[in-house]
Amino acid sequence: MTIKSVITIGLFRGAKVLPLSLVRKIGRIVGRILIALDKRTNRVIKRNIEICLSHLTKHQQESLRKKRLANMGQTLFEFAHVFLKSKESVCSLCNSLPDTHEFAKAMQSGNGTIVLVPHIGNWEVMNFYLSQFQQRTILYRPLRNPEIDKLFCKIREKLCTKLVPIDNTGVRQLMQALRRKEMVVMLPDQVPNLSGGVYAPFFTEQALTMTLANRLAVKADANVFIGVAYQTDKGFDVSIEPMQKAFYSTDLSQSTAELNRHVEQLILRHPAQNQWEYKRFKFGPNFLERDLYSKQHLNL
Repeated sequence: MTIKSVITIGLFRGAKVLPLSLVRKIGRIVGRILIALDKRTNRVIKRNIEICLSHLTKHQQESLRKKRLANMGQTLFEFAHVFLKSKESVCSLCNSLPDTHEFAKAMQSGNGTIVLVPHIGNWEVMNFYLSQFQQRTILYRPLRNPEIDKLFCKIREKLCTKLVPIDNTGVRQLMQALRRKEMVVMLPDQVPNLSGGVYAPFFTEQALTMTLANRLAVKADANVFIGVAYQTDKGFDVSIEPMQKAFYSTDLSQSTAELNRHVEQLILRHPAQNQWEYKRFKFGPNFLERDLYSKQHLNL
């Protein structure tokens, strides 16, 4: 086992036994100090906030950037805290918001279900929460470190999560799961391959947006929800909302616009909990990175 693996697994085991409040405090300190030293991350956060939240003043944008750095550290340490815990222990930290009732009802409808989980709040907590309902199938790209990847896969499989590859074989397994009336979990805010998405408005720019969830839902007659585990002082507020009618449109421009609109709404409730460090606009309509993340725009 490599030194990196030993340190990572040791961090997870150590964080597991500490109170969540202390783990979060340590994480926020790490975020403010260590992550703040990463100039590239800072620049991407700054640029994304400028693009998406241009209505904020410069002072408000800078304040949000600093809050995001602290939240990144907190979220990282939360992952370590919850990952080795039991499903029951993690779910006890979750407060189900009223909008989850429709989701629970849909589980009895006899249809397959797709849950979209954007990178807002703590998305790993959502996997624990969803494990209360039924078997889930998730597209999964293995981690570079095989020892840590093995640990992560083992834990996810304990939560009745079936991991399938991000290729045509995996997509077929997603469809099979939906036809068995099971649950499929997907990440809607990652940049897809050029063949797997279309451009749709996201805040003030066009972003390459995934179409797979729409195609699966239409073909399998599946119910589609979008879920977030927002971080709160006492734990997590879990929100699972149904996607609106426009999402199911066979017009992909209409469907993806509705998807991005819904993700925007979820971000604006707690902006510091969004993954601003991700290059959401890295491929422009001309299939180039354009100038949105060029050096002239990434100066702090």
